[in-house]
Amino acid sequence: MKINRLKNKKILLLGFGREGLSSYKFLRRYVKNGLIGVADEKRLADFEKQYQTVLTQDKKLSLHLGKNYLDSLEDYEVIIKTPGIKLDKKIAKAYGDTSKLTSNLNIFLANISGKVIGVTGSKGKSTSASLIYHIFRKAGRKVVLIGNIGRPALDYLNWDSKHTIFVVEMSSYQLDTLNQKKIDSALITAFFPEHLDYHGNSHKYFQAKMNIVRNLKKNGVMVYNRKYKKIKRFIDNQRVKNIGYLYNSIGAYCHTPLLGKHNRENIFGCIEIAKLFEVREAIINRTIKNFRGLPHRLENVGKFKGIRFYNDVLSTTPESTIEAIDALKGKSLETIILGGFDRGLDYKKLARKIVSSKVKNVILWPHSGIKIYKEIRKLENSEIRLVQVKNMRETVRACYKYTAKDGVALLSPASSSYDFYKNFEEKGKEFNRLAMALGR
Repeated sequence: MKINRLKNKKILLLGFGREGLSSYKFLRRYVKNGLIGVADEKRLADFEKQYQTVLTQDKKLSLHLGKNYLDSLEDYEVIIKTPGIKLDKKIAKAYGDTSKLTSNLNIFLANISGKVIGVTGSKGKSTSASLIYHIFRKAGRKVVLIGNIGRPALDYLNWDSKHTIFVVEMSSYQLDTLNQKKIDSALITAFFPEHLDYHGNSHKYFQAKMNIVRNLKKNGVMVYNRKYKKIKRFIDNQRVKNIGYLYNSIGAYCHTPLLGKHNRENIFGCIEIAKLFEVREAIINRTIKNFRGLPHRLENVGKFKGIRFYNDVLSTTPESTIEAIDALKGKSLETIILGGFDRGLDYKKLARKIVSSKVKNVILWPHSGIKIYKEIRKLENSEIRLVQVKNMRETVRACYKYTAKDGVALLSPASSSYDFYKNFEEKGKEFNRLAMALGR
């Protein structure tokens, strides 16, 4: 939606977290005459101080807070929806005409002239987007990293020029309402069921992810891993320009400090993106060799009391935890920490992987930890010690108690963190802090 179409409209910010605040600042700067409302299920007292300040000091805001926050949807001409709010029946009924429903990312894409590289996937999108950004930066390009990994898109609107390259990490939540054909090239790293509590089922999740393909420019290029047959079939049916790659274990570009086959596979995709923009091979190779990855993604926390700790808290699915176990093969993985918010995922394959990998200790959190416990018990492997805990201090103490010297303890929960923590970063940081503090 172009800026001039927003002027003199009644605009509702649906959700007022980090992205809602970004959209608010954008509107106050570019759409000064717009009538703005804020709808959020939180009460005023539940917001953090910086949000409370905006909501109370701007007397021109109409507030719709608390359990009935959706009751005023039909009073507004435009809704800017935060990705975390589900596109449920009530919202769809109020705005069956999706031209009235938009997002921070859609508005950004509609108003820029720069190039856009979209990156998504069930696993590896943050690391891949960051690596692409670093490659382009080393190549001397004007590049900006935004989206799910960085600050919200509209925060960078004034960075736009025809020479700017925006690397945009796109979550399935953001892609769910994407409707701007402004993507010059895109990378899909991986696909397996995720966020089913939000999307409802795996089909809807897949369709949301595939919006990155649907929103390519006319001559845009799709880069993807050909081992994911479902993605390949969809792209073939869309008849868009594409580059499908397969990981070659003896090929070039494998000089990387990142652990795991999945990281090496994703690096191939990043290379193809860089080639599309004619980045020199020497720059690509040098950047890959020096790229250390991101926090909370198979992060080597350190060695304390003879035990090596790895933080892979962002592995929130069984599939990604299986990849983490494979990545640490040969590194004496003895203890793994699993469990968290239960989103109804299937843990049978993960249980089989744990048993076959000869992990000795499994530390289990509520609430999905109970399901994982039952799946492991079905396999009747008495050699695995199952330890149930209630918090991170108990978790790290159990790591020190049961992990042998020179062994590895891995936090890779195969579940999200929302039942105990605000987000995965909060959980990962506490794990790192306690691993160091209790290891002194």
